[in-house]
Amino acid sequence: MEITNQKTSVRVMLHAGLLPLPWFILWLSAAGLAQPGYSALAQHGSELLASGEISSVFMRVAAMGSGIGFILFGFAVGKLSRQKLSLAAMTWIIFGLSMVSNGIWPMGTPMHGLYAAGVINLIAPAISHMELESWLDQPWHRQITALSSLAGVVYLWLNLTGNDPESLRGFTQRAFFSLFALWTFFISLSILRKSRVLV
Repeated sequence: MEITNQKTSVRVMLHAGLLPLPWFILWLSAAGLAQPGYSALAQHGSELLASGEISSVFMRVAAMGSGIGFILFGFAVGKLSRQKLSLAAMTWIIFGLSMVSNGIWPMGTPMHGLYAAGVINLIAPAISHMELESWLDQPWHRQITALSSLAGVVYLWLNLTGNDPESLRGFTQRAFFSLFALWTFFISLSILRKSRVLV
């Protein structure tokens, strides 16, 4: 009975890995539509937190909901990993907590993003791929891992060097977040489909 419950809990947590991308985009889009004058192309989603309107509530739901999805996915990774202490699980949990913090504290404060702890997303897919190699044995698994990691580096570079075009800052944020979140979506789906019985 305990083994069955453990398998069920892992499946539930893997399903949570499907959540962050559609959840975030849905609520972010709703927040943008609810805020007059907001430009989805030029403005970051976090800017909606300061509106004090319903768009602020929607943005908080977007960040916190997707963050919880990443956290639960992290616990699934920990269960599937053969490591006693799963570094991969820790990266997803830390990133998820940083997303949750984005929905609690306003943009511009250190706690928004937990003092930039979200930068750990740069290594999360690669470390997870190494720990879950028995589950992720197809060429496309390596390709999407490389794409997700490279996208994170490019987005960080754009921001650090000031090369992220001001007129497209909102677009690039959404595009690169989507590439990153697609990793958890497709990897969760792949593992769920690959195994009918999780061990």
